[in-house]
Amino acid sequence: MNVEQYFKSLGSEFTAIKNRVRDFIDDRHWLTDGEWKESVLRSFLRNICPESFIIARGFVITENKPTSQLDVIIYNNKSPVLFKDNDLVFLPSRDISVILEVKTKLTRNNIDDAINHLKNTFDIIKPHRAPQMLYGLFSYEIDENLTTVILDKLNQAHAKMNESFIQLLCLGNNHLVKYWGLMELLGCYFDRISSIILLFLHSFKPE
Repeated sequence: MNVEQYFKSLGSEFTAIKNRVRDFIDDRHWLTDGEWKESVLRSFLRNICPESFIIARGFVITENKPTSQLDVIIYNNKSPVLFKDNDLVFLPSRDISVILEVKTKLTRNNIDDAINHLKNTFDIIKPHRAPQMLYGLFSYEIDENLTTVILDKLNQAHAKMNESFIQLLCLGNNHLVKYWGLMELLGCYFDRISSIILLFLHSFKPE
């Protein structure tokens, strides 16, 4: 089996679905542009993730306060759910594997908001999170020459906290960044869900 070609085909399939859905609304209803792109990503991840994981959107509830709404939440199907309506969920943090912030396009005007949203989510969940929870930022497009700016801003934010609260970046057409923890580097650790997401995002090539 050609694994690389398999995941490239998944990336092509994802791009085709994205374009097909975009054609439905043409240049109208721009207020929903981000929503349908989040929906396409969640739908596609459902098809490639193991059945033991559920892909949704919603809120994480902790003893102190809830998070703001999260674009993509991947959690264990045995996790208790406080409320569920279709793919909108309210749930505790202990069985969450992945949280993704999804952007249509990262620009100099919105990158700080995207990083801060994940930072605030991290701060709320941190005392209650599962050990291997992964936070990621997925952007369909980025402004030209913005990659270095994003990495610099993220490194500055991590330095202030002395901790990497965003471990995965997928930036437009060609950039995938994974921040490794010490134990991951020593043991080359990949849990199943992180492996699937990394391989898929690496093969994703938007048009």
